[in-house]
Amino acid sequence: MLAYLFWHRPYATTTVKQYEEALMRFQRRLGEQHPPGFGGSASFRVAALPWLGNRPGYEDWCLLDGSWALDPLNAFAPALVVRDANGQALAYVYCEEAAAKLLTRDEARRIATNIAKLPELLKNRPRELFR
Repeated sequence: MLAYLFWHRPYATTTVKQYEEALMRFQRRLGEQHPPGFGGSASFRVAALPWLGNRPGYEDWCLLDGSWALDPLNAFAPALVVRDANGQALAYVYCEEAAAKLLTRDEARRIATNIAKLPELLKNRPRELFR
């Protein structure tokens, strides 16, 4: 058994009510669709997260059968994954159509597509630009 923890907070323009409603929709969908290796999850409101300047936020716990279950869980999450040529995840671009002030799936897809183009763009740049 593996516990995967994820901390997050809403944008300043998103109300607590909007954020928690979107979070509950995600948790409900996660429980209904049950990705492979998923054992359950819970979200908690946290009064102060030290690594976020002691601002309030949220902590999600996901119980998984093992580290192999991270990929199916991340595939289920409202995100697009940018991977390198070896399959290593380089970036997760999160979105949810119904969430308040989050990227739409199309916006996230465009960002992920542009991130994926970076290695090719950087390959053609003079090296002295990156010193």
